[in-house]
Amino acid sequence: MAQSREELFEPWTAMLARSDDLQRDVEDTVSLLQVFFNKWVVEILIVLGQRGTVRFNALKASLPGISGRTLTQRLRDLEEQGLVKRRLFDEMPVRVEYSLTKRGLDVAVLALPLVLYLMARRDAA
Repeated sequence: MAQSREELFEPWTAMLARSDDLQRDVEDTVSLLQVFFNKWVVEILIVLGQRGTVRFNALKASLPGISGRTLTQRLRDLEEQGLVKRRLFDEMPVRVEYSLTKRGLDVAVLALPLVLYLMARRDAA
């Protein structure tokens, strides 16, 4: 059964009503969301979500078209947001592995339906 607009937005309305400083809360939320508007972020989250722990070159190979520099920057951004964990192994040559944190996995799971929806819309056009 379809929900009304009020029912859909009720959780947001309740959350906003509890806010002591709505402007600050909105700014904090927008700041957290900014990382998702960068190219390749959703793709990185989905690949890491599907594959688990991945080394840098394997991740790069899974994302045709991404440069090493861009991948490095996006991984740093995601690590800073607490979504990706970087593990460095002290061996020769140095080995670096990336995986999603619990929070990163939650975000990847939330992003997947949106990606699938957009793909279905594109294919239907």
